Order: sequence, then structure tokens, then C-alpha cells
Amino acid sequence: MEETKKSRAGRAVLTVIIIVAVLAAALVFGFRLKSLEIKGNSRVNQAKILELTEYDKYGGNTLLYWFMNRDTDVSSESMLKSITVEIEGPQSVTVNVLEETLAAGITLSDRYCYFNENGIAIAESSSAIDGIPEVLGISVTGWTPEEKVSVAEGSESDFDDACSIARILSNYEMQIDWIRANGDRTFTLIFGNIQVQLGKNIYMEEKISELADLWNELQSRSGILHLEDYEPGSDSIIFTNK
Repeated sequence: MEETKKSRAGRAVLTVIIIVAVLAAALVFGFRLKSLEIKGNSRVNQAKILELTEYDKYGGNTLLYWFMNRDTDVSSESMLKSITVEIEGPQSVTVNVLEETLAAGITLSDRYCYFNENGIAIAESSSAIDGIPEVLGISVTGWTPEEKVSVAEGSESDFDDACSIARILSNYEMQIDWIRANGDRTFTLIFGNIQVQLGKNIYMEEKISELADLWNELQSRSGILHLEDYEPGSDSIIFTNK
């Protein structure tokens, strides 16, 4: 009887060892990461994403790569909000990248500061970033990452209005080159050969919506679109050819 108990115990231990070995083999060989797709990045390149997710260290195994990136540290990259990794299959993952929204940029001493819709400094660059409008006509005194851009005394209201305009523009697929503060609380948009006189920050949502409706037509023209006196329900909009 005693030998029977020992043999049963031995078989149980052997069974456990075999199960553990099978699970370990499945973990190592069944979850070899072979397919990785990065989505959502336009300004931060893929090499940086792989570096932040430590792909060289954990990329050999799907589960390990996912587990170690449940809370990826992106604090070193001002252009990033978050990175999340999703398992699509035993050998496939998707890396979802959420970048900070850059509403507009402004310059000081040949340096560009790009900020979000609240005027918070996000990124600094020595050259302009394509597709992001630059604010003109406002005197900048400096900036600190993750803080509101500092402007000269008396320019605060103009800067806030410029941020508001940049926020509205971000809702439309229009590439504006410059947002110009004219010094009298009025603003002008400039792109290509077109100037858009926006006037003061009144009915700005509606004004920019009208611009969006005319966008395709304006691409082949040169002149000034007058929206400074626009009011909802206006029957006509004046365009002055150059």
C-alpha cells in the first residue's frame, strides 16, 4: 500500500512538472511576437515609440511586451500623452499612440514654441512644424514646458483670443499658415495668396465655418475674404480680388 501511495505521489509530481513545462513552452514559443503595428503617431517617429516601450528588451514575447507596457512612461516626450499596447493575437500586438494636440506656434529668438488650445507650451523646435499655424503680432517673453506661454503685458487678451481661434481651426481640415493679431483685438488668417479678415473674436465659430465652406473655392484665388462684419444669417460675403 505504501509503495502505491508513493507511486501516486510521484505520478502527481510528474504530471505537475509536465503541465508547467507545457505552459512554459506555450508561453515562450506560442507567444513569440511576430507582428507589431503602431497607430496614432504623426510627429513622434516609430523608433522613439519602440524605444519608449522597450521593444529591444521585451519585444520577443507578446505577453511580456504587453504586461510591461500597461503604463508606459512617456514623461520624457512632451509631444506624447500616452502609449497603450493591445494584444491582437498570440503573436500580434497594436501599439496605440496618443499625441499632444498642437494648436499653434509662436516664435522668440528664432525658436518655435508650440502650444495647445489653452496656450500651454508643449514642444520647442528650431524649425517650423508643417501644418501648424504660427501666431504673429504678439510679443512673447518666454515659455516653460507644461505652463502657459508668457507674453508681454497688455498682450494677454490677444493671446487668449489667438488660442481660441486656433482651437476652432483645429476642428477643420484647413492648413492655415499664420494667425495674425492686428493690435486692435482683430485678427487675420493668412494662407497661400489669401487673407481672411476675421475682425474681433465675435461669432468666431460661425466665421471659421463659413471659411471652411469656401475653402476649396479659395485655393485657386488671390485676395481678401472679409468676415470682420459677419453675422449669422448674412446673405453675402465680400471677397476682394488682388
